[in-house]
Amino acid sequence: AVRLSGAVIGGQLNLEGARISNPAGPALVADYLSTRSNVMLNNGFHAEGRYGTGTIRLVGADIGGRLMFGGGHAEGAGSDLALNLRQTHVGGDVLLPANFTTGLLALTGLTYDGMIRDATLDELLDMFANRTTRYTSQPYFQLAAAHQAAGHERDVRRIHVARQRDLLRRGELDARGRLWHRVTGHILGYGYRPAIALRWWVGALLLSVLLIAGVAGPAGLARTTAGHSAPCSLVAQVGLAINTVTPLVKLDAQANCQIDTAAGLGQAVIVGMWVLQALGWAFVTLFITGFTGLVRRSP
Repeated sequence: AVRLSGAVIGGQLNLEGARISNPAGPALVADYLSTRSNVMLNNGFHAEGRYGTGTIRLVGADIGGRLMFGGGHAEGAGSDLALNLRQTHVGGDVLLPANFTTGLLALTGLTYDGMIRDATLDELLDMFANRTTRYTSQPYFQLAAAHQAAGHERDVRRIHVARQRDLLRRGELDARGRLWHRVTGHILGYGYRPAIALRWWVGALLLSVLLIAGVAGPAGLARTTAGHSAPCSLVAQVGLAINTVTPLVKLDAQANCQIDTAAGLGQAVIVGMWVLQALGWAFVTLFITGFTGLVRRSP
C-alpha cells in the first residue's frame, strides 16, 4: 500500500497513471492528508486492493483544490468498499465519473466548495442510493446545496425526492413513519412536488361530476330545492359536484340543487359525496402544507 496518512503537501498530489496493487489490503491510505492544491487520481490511475475500510482511503482529508478521478479506476465489486471519502473536505470540484469504480463508496461527511462533476445527476443519485454502504442524508443535502448555489432549483427538488425515497427504502423508520412517508410520496412528492396533490384533487372533482351528473342526474335524484319538483339542469349538477370537493369556494348550485335521499340510491350518492368531500379537503390541505414546506422531513 501507499501510505500518506497525515501527510502535509504544500502543492498537489499527482498520481496520474500510477498503478497500485495490494491483494491483501488497501491500495492507498491517505487519512487526514492535507494539500494546498489538487489531488489527482486520474488519467490512467489504477488501484486494486481488498480492505474493509476501502481500497482508497481519504478519510478526514483536507484538499485545497480539486479531487480528480476522471480516467482512473479503483477495483471493487460486491460488498467491497472501493472509495472511502468520509469527512473529506475538498476546496474545489470533485471530478468523480460513475465508472471510476463498480464497488461501494463511503461519502458521509464529504463536503466540497464546488460541484461533483463528470457524472450526470441521475448517475450521482444512483451512486447515493445503490452504491453507498448505508443511508445517510448528508450527501444528498451537500449535493442539493451545491445545486442551490448554482441556481438549479429543479435539480434541488429532484435530489430531495431521491433522498426521501432512499430514506423510505433504507432508513430507520417505524411503521407509522413509513406509512406517512408513502402517503406524502404518492400525493405530494414528499413535499417537494405539491402540484401532485392538485392532480389528485382534479381526479376527485371528476369523480364527483361523474357521480352527480352521471349517476344521480340520469336517475332523477338531482332535484331543485323548490319542493323537489323539477330535475336540476346539467350546469346546476356540475356546480353541485364542484361545491362538494372544493373547500371554501362555493357556487350557488348547492342552494338550488340537492340530491333526493328518499331512495336507497340517493343515500348511496350522498355517502359518496361525503367521501369525495373529505378527499377534496385533504388534497387541498396537503397541497397547501406541501407548498409551504410543512410536510418536508429532513432526517
